[in-house]
Amino acid sequence: MKLYERAQIVETREEFVEFTRAFYDDYRRGGKDWENTDLESFFEALAACADDMCGYYENRGEPVPTQPTWKTFVNLLMCARIYD
Repeated sequence: MKLYERAQIVETREEFVEFTRAFYDDYRRGGKDWENTDLESFFEALAACADDMCGYYENRGEPVPTQPTWKTFVNLLMCARIYD
């Protein structure tokens, strides 16, 4: 299963753990979709994604979560790998 597909199905803590392992494995393999490949740029992008989270969901036509879920964390991680 591709990383994007895996990200779509996360609902539980266990699925988040599985996703996080796949996310790290994708990074280690030099995932072609990674814009932020060092820790500094990744965490900078993660903070920026969290700060602009409303815009992320609005651009996707999805409601902005009022309470974070495991899926919210997945979306932040996926965003941080490509956020420029």
